[in-house]
Amino acid sequence: MKMKTVYLFIVVFLSGMAQVSVLAQQKSRLETQLDAAKEKAAKLNVRPVEQNVELNKIISLQSDELAVLKDQISDLKNKIKMTLAEDVNGYAQAGNAYMQCSLYDKAIENYDKAASIDPNDAEIQLRLGFLYKQAQDEPKEAVYHFKKYLSLQPNAKNRKEVEYLIKMLSNNSNSDWSN
Repeated sequence: MKMKTVYLFIVVFLSGMAQVSVLAQQKSRLETQLDAAKEKAAKLNVRPVEQNVELNKIISLQSDELAVLKDQISDLKNKIKMTLAEDVNGYAQAGNAYMQCSLYDKAIENYDKAASIDPNDAEIQLRLGFLYKQAQDEPKEAVYHFKKYLSLQPNAKNRKEVEYLIKMLSNNSNSDWSN
C-alpha cells in the first residue's frame, strides 16, 4: 500500500511538472506572438480602421490567453507545493528519487523539507547523515544528523555502525580544524 502511494505521488508530481512545462511553452509561444503582433501594429502607422480593430482583437485575445496560462501555471505550482507540504513522505520519496539519480543537492533539499515538517523521522535523519557524509563531504552536518537519528532510534540495529561513523567523522573533522 505504501509503495502504491509513493508511485501515485511520483506520477502526480511528474504529471504536474509536465503540465507546468507544457503551459510554460504555450506561455512563451503566446508572448512571442504577442510581441510580434505589437511590433506589426507599431510598424503599420497608417492603416484602415478595420486593420487596427483586427490587430487589437488579436492582441487582446493573445493577452487574455497569456493571462489564463499564467494563472494555470500558478495554480499547478501551488498544487504541487501543497501536495508536497502536506506529505512528509512526498518529500522523502522525492529525496529518494533524486538520490537515485545522483542529484544530491536536490535530495538534501527534499529531505530537509521533510525533516522540517517531521523532525522526528529517524529515517530522514539517517539519510541526511549519509548524504552529508558521502555526497557533500560535510562531516559536521553528517554527525549532527547521525546523532539525531540515534536519539530518535536508541535501539537501532545499526547503532554501532552509526556510532562508528560519528566517531570517524568527528576525528576527521577535528583533525581538519587543527591544521
